[in-house]
Amino acid sequence: MVGIPIGQTIRETWERNTDIGWRRKIVGLLVDKIIVHPGSGKSRHKQQRFNVEQIEIQWKL
Repeated sequence: MVGIPIGQTIRETWERNTDIGWRRKIVGLLVDKIIVHPGSGKSRHKQQRFNVEQIEIQWKL
């Protein structure tokens, strides 16, 4: 178990617990794979822009 208090959601516990080790355990339990799809290749001011639509999360559940 990863220590989620009774009566709290995973999201509530995530927001309250900043321990990176604990968060890694949660991600490991829930996420099967994270896929970053290629972007358009266009940059803005010589920096790539993050686009959440290029991220695909495959859940274990």
